[in-house]
Amino acid sequence: MAKGTKRTIGIYINGKEVENSIKAITSAMQKLINEQKKMIVGSDEYVAHAQKIKELRGYIDEHNASLKTTKTLWQQLSGQWSNLGNTLTGIKSLFSMANSAISSVKSLTKDFAAMDDIYATVMKVTDMTREEVADLNEEFKKMDTRKSREELNAYAEIAGRIGVRGKEDLLGFVEAANLIMTSLSATLGGDAIEQVSKLAMIFSKTQADLKDLSLKDQILAVGNAITELGNVSTANEQYMVNFASRLGGMGIQAKISMQDILGYASVLDQNMLSAEKSATALSKFIIKLMTEPAKFAKIAGMEVNEFSKLLETDVNSAIKAVLKSLGEKGGLQQLAPMFKEMGSNASGAVEMITTLSAKLADVEEAQRVSNQAVKDGNAVMEEYAITNNSVHSLGEIYIKPYLDMIGGYEPVTAQFLFPLHAFLEVVNLFKPQAGSPSSQTRWVMINNIKMLPLQMKFEFTQGKNFIKSEIKMAKMSVPSPV
Repeated sequence: MAKGTKRTIGIYINGKEVENSIKAITSAMQKLINEQKKMIVGSDEYVAHAQKIKELRGYIDEHNASLKTTKTLWQQLSGQWSNLGNTLTGIKSLFSMANSAISSVKSLTKDFAAMDDIYATVMKVTDMTREEVADLNEEFKKMDTRKSREELNAYAEIAGRIGVRGKEDLLGFVEAANLIMTSLSATLGGDAIEQVSKLAMIFSKTQADLKDLSLKDQILAVGNAITELGNVSTANEQYMVNFASRLGGMGIQAKISMQDILGYASVLDQNMLSAEKSATALSKFIIKLMTEPAKFAKIAGMEVNEFSKLLETDVNSAIKAVLKSLGEKGGLQQLAPMFKEMGSNASGAVEMITTLSAKLADVEEAQRVSNQAVKDGNAVMEEYAITNNSVHSLGEIYIKPYLDMIGGYEPVTAQFLFPLHAFLEVVNLFKPQAGSPSSQTRWVMINNIKMLPLQMKFEFTQGKNFIKSEIKMAKMSVPSPV
């Protein structure tokens, strides 16, 4: 086994040994230099000091050379690591990337599991196979909507629970739900689609203008009527839905359309009458009308046969004939026995009949608006466009016109070094700005050429006071002549 050799250096100045350390040698050399400055150049004393200074400087140079070799070795090692990152930072980055990948896999696994649960729920309530639900979701992906697939599947679940079956009707329901929940959820709440779709399913059983429509169009027809009445008056959409729901059964029996019932609801709400009391009162009023035609024919100023025939063909017109007569000639006293029979609901009935007879013109206008909204079929779509575009506006108004404008310009890529304090100003160049594309202020001048930034990659090194960047730009102009 080889033995190590210990090297020692003895340094003497003016017969005195100097401590063998770089600090002591440097101090001794500096002392000799200071003394030499006071000597006559070329004297024996000056030359002797110069020789000692040279000797001490040699020791210091040897030390520095050793340090330089050590530094070079470390730099080589550091360079090898730099392919992975910046020395230890590279290792940390690898671990960070690995952790991120693991987290992503875990998150993806959870997402798959969550979606699998959603599929299972839809399968259970719609009687569909997994393949059929997956196929339905492929259709969801084609929809122009900001709703997540989880939300769209939730609508499919609602559809299944209220009895909707088959891909076509389920897809139609979800498409309608997307529109209804965007345009009416603010006024009808989170169960807007359930309320509207139930009305559609109730009235479409007997109502000719709804019966032949697809489920999607039936739902949108109801939504159109509610939306338009809410747009042209102070009537509350939730009130109208509640009123129509309470009167739905009677409406079917009496063959009064959903649109006409919503017209009554609109006027009653505008006059601040209770939906519950008014719906109950109107329902009982219709029953009396149909069971005692002679009494109401007299009030309406019509022959019994004529009024009975009107009841058979158009109950809504018969109601309005009675209301018109009551409003013009009076006659509420003739209805006193009926009000007495209604007991606790008598006050609600008086209020309802008095209001509708006094506001018959408003009732007819509301029914006209409601019927026209169903025929036109645009109210929900228009509301959806307004609401949906308000969310899309950032991209549509700011980013898309900007990208369209720069698409025709020549792309240029350049390298830059930015001081740290200026980097945020550079980043601000990429923020969306209001106004037309031509009015953008994000451009920069490089060699007298106007450029618009498109994309930036940057590299930051710890300990450095600058950031290296590569920026892709659109060349908007040619160099100005000198």
